Amino acid sequence: MSWKGDHDDDTRLRKFALTAHVTSSVGWLGMVASFQALAIAAAAVTTGLLAYGRVEHSDPAHVEMTLHRNLALAAVALLLTTALWRWRRSYSRGAAVLGIIGAGLLGGVGYLGGDLVYRHALGIPTETLNDIVKERGGNVMEHPEESTQVDTAAGHQH
Repeated sequence: MSWKGDHDDDTRLRKFALTAHVTSSVGWLGMVASFQALAIAAAAVTTGLLAYGRVEHSDPAHVEMTLHRNLALAAVALLLTTALWRWRRSYSRGAAVLGIIGAGLLGGVGYLGGDLVYRHALGIPTETLNDIVKERGGNVMEHPEESTQVDTAAGHQH
């Protein structure tokens, strides 16, 4: 045995150990990230479901709210599947791809949520909107009975 041969074996062993460590770390980090994304998405869905029937909104906003809710539930289902898959097989490429799809869907859900707030003024009381319109020099349409009347057939407020 030469010194050079021992050095090569030692280097190979170190490279193997480093590769195993990095692979293990990435696998565990992926699993932890999956569970964190799931927890955050679940908290967001919970608050969204609580607000779903409590905010004043128009019919077009109601349609978008329903889409937003359904996509959020789908994103949570994907992230839950990803987290469980990663928990069982932390190095799975399939779980990584599913997690990326879930994260992309979650981004779309966030975009819709922003659209609901900024385009439909969801969550902003009608009185506040009227005050803002007056401040900006616009004309306020007065329909106080309609703005707070609950439509029992559709199950949402106008």
